[in-house]
Amino acid sequence: MGGESYAPLQRDVSDWREWDSLEFISTKPESPAVLPVGEELYIRIRYNIASVQRAHIWTSEYTNGQPTPHTASSGAPMYYAGSGVAESDVSLSRLGKIDEIRAIMAPDTHNSEPIATAVLKVNLEWK
Repeated sequence: MGGESYAPLQRDVSDWREWDSLEFISTKPESPAVLPVGEELYIRIRYNIASVQRAHIWTSEYTNGQPTPHTASSGAPMYYAGSGVAESDVSLSRLGKIDEIRAIMAPDTHNSEPIATAVLKVNLEWK
């Protein structure tokens, strides 16, 4: 204990395929945007799955730090180990705003801890 020191963990980012990751690529339309109620926002997410054989990827939408009510999304498709692009969509069935989209990757959609997450700040309104 006393006097021990630890070097910071160094990760070689040149080989990002060694760990689980999510990264937002784009939304259509781009933020900021106003959409008609019921119209879909399309989301593209780059993923890498390294620690498990397969995982589900989905998005959750938030407004002022709370889950956004009245959202509909494309679910939580399963992807296999490796890298690729996941696509998702979300819409609101009533007037509302979304200011944050969270992408989540987990081996199971019900009982497992996420193995990767990503956050995208947005300014989206459905009128």
